[in-house]
Amino acid sequence: MIAIGNHFDLTGGPTITAGIISSLNRNIQFENGILELIQTDAAIIQEIRVGLLYTSGEVVAISTAKMPFAHGIGFAVPINIAKSIMNDS
Repeated sequence: MIAIGNHFDLTGGPTITAGIISSLNRNIQFENGILELIQTDAAIIQEIRVGLLYTSGEVVAISTAKMPFAHGIGFAVPINIAKSIMNDS
């Protein structure tokens, strides 16, 4: 698994890291309800999304949230949920 994003729109292109998935099926409470997310170590910065991909290039998830009191813990929306949200809007 790899994580790819372009934090701060720096020159030199996107950043790529290991994108380790720590856990699946994490139920996280948001203002609008509960989402079932993937826990990852990929860096998450507000307003910038990171894609979690298989090394073959298939997108698995899109980063979405982090815990403000924890370092190195982020959450990503599984791609099938992200697609259904996009289709609903």
